[in-house]
Amino acid sequence: STARASASRSIRPASRNSTALQALAALATVAVAIIALVGVKFQVDASYRVQREQSAKEIYRELLNISIANPDYATPDYCALKGTPKQAGYESFVDYVLYAAEQVIDMDPDWAKTVEHQLETHGQYLCSIEDWSSYAANVETLLTGFRARHCKGVPAAC
Repeated sequence: STARASASRSIRPASRNSTALQALAALATVAVAIIALVGVKFQVDASYRVQREQSAKEIYRELLNISIANPDYATPDYCALKGTPKQAGYESFVDYVLYAAEQVIDMDPDWAKTVEHQLETHGQYLCSIEDWSSYAANVETLLTGFRARHCKGVPAAC
């Protein structure tokens, strides 16, 4: 009977500890789950950034290929193109330049200077357009700055 009482006493503290240990284990499980969720979020965000960067670089590379294939559009004489069948092609080319600008500037704002340099050869056309509201905000900002810096001395387009 004393052996039973002694065994019963030693089991009771263990069962009290087991409840505390179970609670601790549950807290540890929750903590590990939260850490895993945060890790997954970082991984997904990093993957998204890499994908956007790769896409923007691919778009810019395609712009360079189009420029090589269409030197009349890459370094245009807008007045010579205006009113010809090539005008629509040229304006579409500039739209693609602006689309590429939107993508690379969205990826990394430091690309704005590179893009603005690319736009300089299209000053006559870009300075002739007043409304840029249909473009993304980053392109509209780029074009507003471009116009302020480059359109003052540019004669009215043809």
